[in-house]
Amino acid sequence: YQRRVHGVNLFGFASRNESLLIHLDTSTDTAMGVRSLLNQQVWVGWPYYRRARVQMVADCMQSISSSRVENHTAEKSAMFQKEADAHCAMVRLRQGVALASVRVLVYVHWCQGITRSAEGAAVPVWSYSLACYPLQLVSGSYSPSPHPRFAVESTPLQPGEEVIFLGKGSYDPLERR
Repeated sequence: YQRRVHGVNLFGFASRNESLLIHLDTSTDTAMGVRSLLNQQVWVGWPYYRRARVQMVADCMQSISSSRVENHTAEKSAMFQKEADAHCAMVRLRQGVALASVRVLVYVHWCQGITRSAEGAAVPVWSYSLACYPLQLVSGSYSPSPHPRFAVESTPLQPGEEVIFLGKGSYDPLERR
């Protein structure tokens, strides 16, 4: 890390004083090397992580999705480098993170929320549009288990026990099950 005047964007305004700029190492991976992330759930957007599902990975040579591998032409390779440089600049100004270079971009669908299926299982709802992140800002492991402090403790109910039923549209008094 280093402290200098970088103009990091805080709350919509560029800072005029010194800011702490964090330097992240350059990733040496290629798109083929991180192909295992496809269709996996990851955390993106360090330091403010969001849950996401990887749809595609790309480097200057190729783009890889679950359905195809596309080799880049010279024009597409130049476009990739331009997009990678734009991400470097954006991350530096908005988050105070300096990336030496971006070699792999990860395209993801964000998790917009959780719904219940007909069986009662929690099902994530994914965004339709793709968001792009440098590989350095992607945490490859997603653990759905909550912190023990937030774990739900449930005990099985026995027939005849008193429960509170919070029904749709009304709150009923104690009832027998």
